[in-house]
Amino acid sequence: MRYSVSSPEIVIGVDVGGTFIDIVAVEKGGGVVRSEKVLSTPEDLSAGILDGLEKMFGLQLDAKLPGSRIVHATTSATNALIEKKTSRVGLITNRGFRDVLEIRRHARSDTYNIDLQIAPPLVPRNLRMEIDARIAPDGTIMEPINRKQVIEIVQAMIEASVEVYTVSLLHAYARPQEEHSVAEIIRLEDPEAYVTCSVDVCPEFREYERTSTAVVNAAVMPLVDAYLDNLENRLKTHGYDRQLYIMQSSGGMMTSSEIRNQPINIIESGPAAGVVSSHAIGRVL
Repeated sequence: MRYSVSSPEIVIGVDVGGTFIDIVAVEKGGGVVRSEKVLSTPEDLSAGILDGLEKMFGLQLDAKLPGSRIVHATTSATNALIEKKTSRVGLITNRGFRDVLEIRRHARSDTYNIDLQIAPPLVPRNLRMEIDARIAPDGTIMEPINRKQVIEIVQAMIEASVEVYTVSLLHAYARPQEEHSVAEIIRLEDPEAYVTCSVDVCPEFREYERTSTAVVNAAVMPLVDAYLDNLENRLKTHGYDRQLYIMQSSGGMMTSSEIRNQPINIIESGPAAGVVSSHAIGRVL
C-alpha cells in the first residue's frame, strides 16, 4: 500500500473492541494508506491504541504522529455495562419516585412468563434517595428545593462511597434549572464527584425513560473520562494536539470533551462504526 507519513491530509480511524484494535489511515480523497490490527489491552485501552499507531507508522516513542484528524470508535462503555464494571451511582429524585427504575413500564420481553428474570437497576435502592421538591408539568415550582435536605443526602452518599450522582426530578424538562441547582449543591459538597442531570442527556417527559438514560450515562462516566484522559495524554507524546473525535451510536461524531459529559452517546459506538464503514465500502464496490 502507498504510505506517506509527511502527508498533512491523513485521517486515522481507530476501532477498539474487547479483543482487537483495528486502525486504518486514509488519505483525504479515499486512498488507503495503511492498516494495522493489534490485541486490545483491557487494563488500559489507550496503550493498545498507541501500540498499533507506533507499529503502523514505525514511530519511536517521541516521534510525531502524522495525520490531520483521528476518529475513534469504541465498545469500552458497552463492555462496562455488559460486564457490570460500572461506577457506583447514587440517584436523587422526588419523594415517591425512587422506585421508578424497578417499576419501569408495562412492556416486558416475555409478557406471560411469571418467572421472568429482570436485571436489577444500576442503582441499588439504598442509593436512590428522595427530596421533597416538586415541579408542575408547566414548569411552575410547586415545592422549592430544600438545600439542607440535599446536603444531608449528599453527605449520606459520600459515606456510602458514591462515585457519580444522578439528578432526575419529575417534570424537570419544563424547568431544567431545578436539577442544575441540585447539581451545584452536590459539586460544592463533593467536588471530586461526577454529576449527571437527566435534562442534560434526555430532556423529555416520562420519568422512567429520562431517569434510566441518565443513570446509564452516569454509570459509565468515570470510566470513559479516565479512558479519554489516558488516550489524549498518550497522543500528546506523539505531538497530536488536535481535537479527538468519537463515533456516536447514531453514526455521527462528537468531540471527546462532549463525550465526557454524555458518554451515553457512545454505548453503541463500535457497532455503529461497523455499519458506517460497511456502507462506505459498499458504495466503492
